[in-house]
Amino acid sequence: MTDLHCHILPGIDDGARNPDASIQLLQMEDRDGVNQIVLTPHFNSERETVEEFCQKRRRGVMALAEPLQKSGLKIEFKLGAEIYFSPALPELDLKKLCLSGTDILLIELPVDYNPGWTKEILFDIQMQGFRPLLAHVDRYPYVLEHPEMLYELVCAGIYTHMNASSLLRKPHETKQMKKLIGWNLVHTLATDAHSVHRRPAQLAKGLEQVRHWYGEEMVEGMIRNGDALFAGKEPTALPEPTEPKARFSLFR
Repeated sequence: MTDLHCHILPGIDDGARNPDASIQLLQMEDRDGVNQIVLTPHFNSERETVEEFCQKRRRGVMALAEPLQKSGLKIEFKLGAEIYFSPALPELDLKKLCLSGTDILLIELPVDYNPGWTKEILFDIQMQGFRPLLAHVDRYPYVLEHPEMLYELVCAGIYTHMNASSLLRKPHETKQMKKLIGWNLVHTLATDAHSVHRRPAQLAKGLEQVRHWYGEEMVEGMIRNGDALFAGKEPTALPEPTEPKARFSLFR
């Protein structure tokens, strides 16, 4: 399996604090059957330049290199970034932030407000030849409340992922997430792992919940989509998205 989003590089952001914590998270991934991982530390263009971020990311890779070799883990890695959404993104050297060897950018929207220019900025990025992958769509209240927004983005060629751990909450908290998956608006799952105890890697458990809801075909499609995105290919393993329809102010 493939994990497209995690904070396992040590000492960079609010993820793994040191190489030992990184190895513990990687061991969790390995036990789940994950053999391809994109390392995606946070990047915020308002706090640092692309060059500063790349230098910091490189230091994290160097700190992890020896412990990883000693661990004996057989995992293929790519570098990337979780890019905080900003109207300035089209002006940056985005190629350095893509998943290694691809034109795919992992982009995080604000959690506490809905930026009115989302479609326009993502379109500008697409016009430059990049393909946005929207991080953890389960975390945006305005997306859960207005799934037609996500439908429009997916139809415009935006890829999406959901955090596996979000699907392990109580049923009333996952009701709308289940609908997004059923409408084929979620291409794949990822861990967004930060630490063993606080935000662990739970990809297998998240996929098991999807299997419980929608069966093996949906799970296999999400896995194939994750593999495709890792390789820089288009995720085509799920059916065309279904447009959410409001009925009595509720989406069904």
